[in-house]
Amino acid sequence: MVSVKNYLKKNMYPWTKAKIKSLNKKRTASTEQLKNDNRPKVYLLDLPGHGNLGDEAIAVSEYAFLEKYCRNYGYDLLLFNVAEFIPNLYWYKKNIKKNDIILCHGGGNIGDEYDFFEDVRRTIIHEFKDNRIIIFPQTYYFNTTEDAKKSELFGQKIYNQHKDLTIFAREKYSYEKMKKIFNKCNVYLTPDMVLNYPYSAEMNSLKDHKRVLFCMRDDVEASLSEAEIKELEINLTKKGYTVKYTDTATDNAFGSDIEGAKKAVDAKIKEFSSAELVLTDRLHGMVLTSLSGTNCIVFTNYNYKVKGVYNWLKDYKGIHFYKGKEDISAIIDSLENETYTYDHGKYSEYFEKMAEIIFGQNTSN
Repeated sequence: MVSVKNYLKKNMYPWTKAKIKSLNKKRTASTEQLKNDNRPKVYLLDLPGHGNLGDEAIAVSEYAFLEKYCRNYGYDLLLFNVAEFIPNLYWYKKNIKKNDIILCHGGGNIGDEYDFFEDVRRTIIHEFKDNRIIIFPQTYYFNTTEDAKKSELFGQKIYNQHKDLTIFAREKYSYEKMKKIFNKCNVYLTPDMVLNYPYSAEMNSLKDHKRVLFCMRDDVEASLSEAEIKELEINLTKKGYTVKYTDTATDNAFGSDIEGAKKAVDAKIKEFSSAELVLTDRLHGMVLTSLSGTNCIVFTNYNYKVKGVYNWLKDYKGIHFYKGKEDISAIIDSLENETYTYDHGKYSEYFEKMAEIIFGQNTSN
């Protein structure tokens, strides 16, 4: 079997160590971020470098959480884009001290579907053996191919070799898998970070009666075909609805520009709030719609992440998880009189516990 070290070199080290050293002068990391070198620091090393507003909403939520608790616990906070990781690796190794905490971005990429992000995370875990490392709430999913199985075994070995690694799962299936696979790590069940997104209902737009928004995927995770979506549109039009299309995928890559990311995510939530109904198969299409207080029909994807996170929202009667072979027309009619307001307080105990685990080093499940 290939060793972990050789696997990482093959997958994540396109340069020799000497080449990485030479990049020190070209690094994108800035020492200006080091405000007080005597204080311990929190490094969030892999913020998303693409325009998916779901990931950006996670990043904004992570920042809001860390800004609050880093201040309370006496840590400085430093943020870096995932695209900076390889060019900055030598600088990170040189500057991150043993009493600093390293955090990894949450989402749905512990698996083989988005392997670049998993490889970066594995390299962080492998290279920083003496630091506490925390992975924000994630979904765990590997396919059943031979390559996926090999990757899963490598990941299990890398994660379990770290002496102080904590992983948060954002739904129960991933939690059970992680408890079994990462049995040497600390694993906790916590809501997706966007359930703690800093958004107020006062920011919502006025609802446009009989307006429906479709927010559907067109990639490997899509749940409905173009023909099925078109049929839904025709049926909704017959019922007197005006149908519009939107998406949580954009051409903008915000990275560590949290302010820019928040403006974009806020605008998307306000767009959802202007509709009477949203139909989506995007996990964060569902979550951002819930923040807006808009009724929603949620379609599952090929794995369990949408359904798993929906379980945190199932008490809101205006959010309906489509189970298949249901009469969508009847579901729409049943939602017409449903109203709800999103309640951040429902989840506050989980995020308080998360802070205690990260900063208070409470590792009791």
